[in-house]
Amino acid sequence: MKSQFTLADFQQRLIEIFTNADQPVYAQVASVDDHGLPQLRTVHLRYWQQLDCLCFNSNTKAPKWRQLQRDSHIAGCYYDGQRDLQLRWEANVDLIDNETSNTDHTALLDHMWRITRAAVRTVYWKDHQPQQFDIQQRCPTFATVMFRPHCWDILEVSEDYLNSCRTLFIRSDKAWQTKRVSVLHGKEI
Repeated sequence: MKSQFTLADFQQRLIEIFTNADQPVYAQVASVDDHGLPQLRTVHLRYWQQLDCLCFNSNTKAPKWRQLQRDSHIAGCYYDGQRDLQLRWEANVDLIDNETSNTDHTALLDHMWRITRAAVRTVYWKDHQPQQFDIQQRCPTFATVMFRPHCWDILEVSEDYLNSCRTLFIRSDKAWQTKRVSVLHGKEI
């Protein structure tokens, strides 16, 4: 199978996948704990067009927040069963919380709070201040993890696995390189 993606096609497809309100993207993201061990969790990924980035929410009291403060590297994976497409990535994160003074980051944080389900916003507030709160107001422990992957590993799965295709898009010095690699071992073909 020849890859159906050029870099431009892939970037457009990503935006479509991560902005489809009818099919939210829940992906696995790994960080590293205090003992150097990987910690994996499922997060709701979203695309933020204003900063051309992907992001997910966190509570500033959560272990993942502390882990990412210590080590900003993440790896992630998402499988799109409709498209038979596996997306894996590596990135460094920016942590956005109430301490930010960047107006773009504040806009992102406000947006992420507004689109978070009311039940989830209520849980944030009940954990922070159980008595009186307004879920329209952003909770002080609500935060967003923002990232722009520097490596994408794309597996296009064919019904006949022999025809599956794997492509790496790797950013170095602000330019992207494309490599076709083996679906089995990742070596360039």
